[in-house]
Amino acid sequence: MSILRKFFTLFIAGLTILLSLTCGIAQASDCNKYKKQIEHYENLRRNGGSAKSMNRWTETGHKLDDKLRECNQDTNPVIQIVSGNQSISKARKKSTNPKNMPLRKNVSDNPQLRKLTQTCNYWISVANENSTDDNVNFRDTACHAVDNYDADSEIVTTSANTMPVRKLKECIKPNNLIDQEVNECMKGAMEPIWKK
Repeated sequence: MSILRKFFTLFIAGLTILLSLTCGIAQASDCNKYKKQIEHYENLRRNGGSAKSMNRWTETGHKLDDKLRECNQDTNPVIQIVSGNQSISKARKKSTNPKNMPLRKNVSDNPQLRKLTQTCNYWISVANENSTDDNVNFRDTACHAVDNYDADSEIVTTSANTMPVRKLKECIKPNNLIDQEVNECMKGAMEPIWKK
């Protein structure tokens, strides 16, 4: 009887260890699922979007952060001392790396760009005073819109400067010859004297 009892005890102990390892692996894969979802929402926020979308993505990211934290505590329990009655998701802590940014100069004659710069400066000042994750995201989105507008206006200006003034058939040389003078003629820098 004692041999059977020892075998049964070892069998139960081995089964318990096997089950705990299996559960630990399953919980770790659940934690990885949360990490991937968090990365997805961070990428969405980096690429920018409407204020409503940014708020939704930020809130979802915070909820996933909380779930990941709980999942990690389940797999690797840690003793924590908690005081107060605030939940982490409701009272977001200040960002660990607050980056104070200087206000941008608003010297453009374009009214749309001036308005975008005003919005960017507003969120810069808000984030400088209270650098929560949400305020920093709003600042980055608003200033990203100014940078994109500048880049788009440069492209439009460049393309306007390189647009031909004349059509090719107005400048082409006899025998359908196209050379540097034809290109300059199309840009308006030279008159097509060979057409006369």
